[in-house]
Amino acid sequence: MKPDALHSAGSRFGRAAGYAVAVAGTAAAALLCWMIGKTVGELPPFIPFYPVPILSAAIGGTGPGLLATVLTGFVASCFLRESRGPPAIASAGDAVGLCVFIAVNGAFSIVGGRLRTAHQRVKALNAQFQRSEEQLRLQTAALQSAANAIVITDGNGAIEWTNRAFTELTGYTAAEVLGQSARLLKSGKQGGAFYKQMWDTILAGRVWHGKVVNKRKDGSLYTEEMTITPLAGAQGAITRFIAIKQDVTEREQLDEALRESEQRLAADLAGMRLLHEISAHFVSQENLHGLLETIVDAAISITGAAKGHIQLLHAATGELGITTHRGYDRAFIEYFSHIHPGTVACGTAAQTRQCVVVEDVARSPLFLAEPRALDLVLTAGVRAMVCTPLLAHTGQLVGVLSAHFTAPHRPSDRKLRLLDLLARQAADFVERAQAEDALREARDQLARANAELEEKVQQRTAKLQEAMADLEGFSYSITHDMRAPLRAMHAFATLAEEDCTGCPRSRGHDYFRRIKTASDRLDHLIQDALDYSKIVRGELPLIPLDAAKLLRGMIESYPNLQPPGTEIEIGFDRLLLLGNESALTQIFSNLLGNAVKFVAPGVKPSIRVSAQQIPCVQGDTGGERRASTDAEAPPCATRSASDPRTPDTRQSSLVVRIWIEDNGIGIPAEAHERIFGMFERMHRASEYPGTGIGLALVRKALERMGGRAGLKSEPGRGSRFWIELPGAGA
Repeated sequence: MKPDALHSAGSRFGRAAGYAVAVAGTAAAALLCWMIGKTVGELPPFIPFYPVPILSAAIGGTGPGLLATVLTGFVASCFLRESRGPPAIASAGDAVGLCVFIAVNGAFSIVGGRLRTAHQRVKALNAQFQRSEEQLRLQTAALQSAANAIVITDGNGAIEWTNRAFTELTGYTAAEVLGQSARLLKSGKQGGAFYKQMWDTILAGRVWHGKVVNKRKDGSLYTEEMTITPLAGAQGAITRFIAIKQDVTEREQLDEALRESEQRLAADLAGMRLLHEISAHFVSQENLHGLLETIVDAAISITGAAKGHIQLLHAATGELGITTHRGYDRAFIEYFSHIHPGTVACGTAAQTRQCVVVEDVARSPLFLAEPRALDLVLTAGVRAMVCTPLLAHTGQLVGVLSAHFTAPHRPSDRKLRLLDLLARQAADFVERAQAEDALREARDQLARANAELEEKVQQRTAKLQEAMADLEGFSYSITHDMRAPLRAMHAFATLAEEDCTGCPRSRGHDYFRRIKTASDRLDHLIQDALDYSKIVRGELPLIPLDAAKLLRGMIESYPNLQPPGTEIEIGFDRLLLLGNESALTQIFSNLLGNAVKFVAPGVKPSIRVSAQQIPCVQGDTGGERRASTDAEAPPCATRSASDPRTPDTRQSSLVVRIWIEDNGIGIPAEAHERIFGMFERMHRASEYPGTGIGLALVRKALERMGGRAGLKSEPGRGSRFWIELPGAGA
């Protein structure tokens, strides 16, 4: 709190107390005077009242003292009149005593009040001084303990005060620098313009902030961040400067290291980007020559060289030969196209499989040992070179990549690393390109051989097709013509058996029966073979058919499919599909005939025919046949690639699946596919007669119409055969 404020507060409290003392003291003095008068007798009335104004002035100052003087004077005069009796007239002595009383107490009140005020001010100032001194000690301790160095100079830059951090930063003690100029720390790293700008700023009354490289007492340099604040005096002139310094040497070193690392990283990324672009260019090259030109250009770009060339290793001669180059004459190319490993720089790189750097060819032992090579190199304007072996990832040496400079030079390690990466990458591409060239040549040779072979195959295929056509015609004629002798055998055996009617039973009757049975079986086999041949060889035009109508017509035409011998239930009234009527009739005949035939002895055949329409899955049905399940979506029918006679039914998006379910003896799972093969039988002919061709004919006919066939069956639980054909709409 300021002294005036303290004085004001103390004065208000003192005056209040002084006024209270003036009133109370006057009353007390009056009471004392009255008691003395009653006890002792007459007493001068002013004596008991003197202490009241003095005490009031001492406590409250001038105001309370004057109030006490007036009050005590009035009360004293009242006692004076009472002692003289009425009407008393004061004597001159009494008047003089009253005036003296008032004058003395009034003067004392004024002087005492002023002395009290002065004392309070002095006391307040002393308290403020003590607080300021304590605050100054705290501030000084804080500045001394500050981590940053602090320097206070006069207006000319002479040092007046420093803290301990300054000594730790510079090595100078406070005693050593007091009175010294701040120029004591100059390192010479900043020029005159730097210091002029700094002085112009602080002399203008503005704060200056910046980095300075200064010198310690031991001569070492350090970097500090410094803030200089100018202080103006009462007249507005700059009288002092306060400088706060922070050592940022380590931070600057870290920042510099980070910048260098970022620069190296940026350079490496640029190099990797270049390699990536080059790789993309490698991939786009279609021939080895273009690839090699790209590699040479990339090596020149990476190293900053003036010239370059690639020498590939010839496996037959073991020599390095220039394949692609930039900037060399014929003599140079001819000489360096026959370099053996271990000769000059490129041969040494090939032999050691390491990069060879020649900083000055005129001083290199590799060229001093080969005067002709040295003369050609110097004539070409080459003074330095880098030779890097082209090593594929398999470890195989492909060649050597060389970059040449027109002045003595050594590329940086970063450029050498990039060149090595380029060389390794290029080696893989060169190896691949060489392999592709070899493969292309092999393919050309194979294509020529294939063309010759294809021509021979076509010729032989034509002859084979002609022979097969003759054989098919011959076999058809044979099978067709064999039926006439079979019929004759069957008829003659029947007549002979009839002629022997009434004859004694002999082995001859059994022979006649066997002849007729064998001829019937062979006739059925020939008929099935003829049917299969028709399916395979003939055209099968597809038309919309009603499967329900076709089935009912067959049942009416086949006695073995009619009640009471057989029960057949058709679960649909109308079912349109695309098919060939003759082939579909043969399919139904075989499937229904098998369902009637393959039942246990004494069991009445019961057959149920059902159907469903299934959305097909677009895809190629060509290739290997696969089994189908109830939940499997069938593929849409397409023209068979292996059989161009198969009709095209790709316009159909639905497949009709027809189930033929019986109560027969069933088929084991391992035979579900085998029974669709030619001449495949599960039982002896004496148990269930047949030729083994019926189901093969079913599958072949369906394939010719773009359909499929399959079954689900277990022994003893009947069979569920199904066929699929493209739907024909509503």
